[in-house]
Amino acid sequence: MSVIGALVGVVLGIVSGYGLVNTAQLAIKLASVLVILPKMLSIIAEGIIPISNSLSKFMKAKFPGRELYVAVDPAILLGDPSVMSTVILMYPISIVIAVIVPGCSFLPVASLACLPYWIGGMVPYTKGNIVHTLIIAILWVIPTTLVASSLAYICTDLCSMTGLFADQIANGAMFANWEEGGNFLLWIFVQISHLFGF
Repeated sequence: MSVIGALVGVVLGIVSGYGLVNTAQLAIKLASVLVILPKMLSIIAEGIIPISNSLSKFMKAKFPGRELYVAVDPAILLGDPSVMSTVILMYPISIVIAVIVPGCSFLPVASLACLPYWIGGMVPYTKGNIVHTLIIAILWVIPTTLVASSLAYICTDLCSMTGLFADQIANGAMFANWEEGGNFLLWIFVQISHLFGF
């Protein structure tokens, strides 16, 4: 995965017109993300599973004879092979989507951390079928990246209010993310508010 990340970083740096140093830095960052992130997420999953199992046993002991479902974070599924397999495939695919889809104007490098949680929520519905999960994930990432690009000005304004990235913003940089910036419901509210002149 480190090789894939480095190659994608080099290609993106060349396409973006970066210099040699900036291209090398981007390649190193992407390679690091694709190596470190899966390991970090597997550690999180290992910690959540025992808690979930203990909670399930406790609730069944307190409410015998009842069928109970314990709601947990999708992180509980991060240890599933189909989840992490799809996540690893989606890392470079997501970056390529951001580059080639018209209207996408940011690279979701930091936002790649969302993918395991999203895919963890998809896998129960696809019954672990990696191909089906991959298709759904791609269909999810495309509009999410478009929405995040559309709402970049809001995220940038929020950064300005908090004093974050002041120098970059002053030089014309804009910031976006999948987490809040790619929220469909937020995008709908923003469009409605525009209709009323807000």
